[in-house]
This record gives sequence, C-alpha cells and structure tokens, in this order.
Amino acid sequence: LPACTHSPTIGQHSPTIGQYISIFSVLPPLHPGVRYLVPLCKAYTVVTFEKVSAQQKRVAEVLRKLHCLELDTACLRGSSEHNTTSKLELARRYVSSLTDHEVVLRLLNFILVEQRSS
Repeated sequence: LPACTHSPTIGQHSPTIGQYISIFSVLPPLHPGVRYLVPLCKAYTVVTFEKVSAQQKRVAEVLRKLHCLELDTACLRGSSEHNTTSKLELARRYVSSLTDHEVVLRLLNFILVEQRSS
C-alpha cells in the first residue's frame, strides 16, 4: 500500500486544531512528507482520515503530528483517471479508519513503541 506522513506546506503557518475545526468542515489536504510502501501485513499501521466527526478530527491532527502513516491517495490516483475509484476502494478496505477506539490505540502503539524501536 502506498503511504506517506503529513508535512505542512512550507512557509505557511500551521493553524491550531481549534482553528481547523472552526474554519474547515473537513481536514486540510494531505501534503506528502516522506512516502512509503507498506506491505499488506502491516496495513493496520496506515490510516485514512475520510468521513471523520469533529472529535475524530482532533485525533487525526494528533496522529498527523506524530507522523502517522496515511493512505497516499495522490499516488493511487496517479496521472490517469483509469480505475482510480476501484484502486482507492481496494486500498481503503485494508487500512484503518478512526471509527473504532481499538484502531486508534493500535496505531498509537505502533507509532510510539514499534516504530520508535526499529
């Protein structure tokens, strides 16, 4: 699975979490930082932040600050529109979403324990 970490746009002030919640109805777009190729057996370490509630947006911002791996939809879209929807849907089946507390704890464990030790 293609994944990347979030990188704020160079030269722009990063708004606070409260500003994101009050200004935007969705999370700001992902600006890829470092890109990775993640094997399917580690797909649970990649997250997608689509369709998140206001409380989940706060969690998503914290996970981005911790350099959580995000599904790289730009890579999946590529330069052609051919089969883009099917590629995105297939990838979304394997990655985590913020709908379950267990998923968030598993992501935090990976970021803070497993990823730091390797």
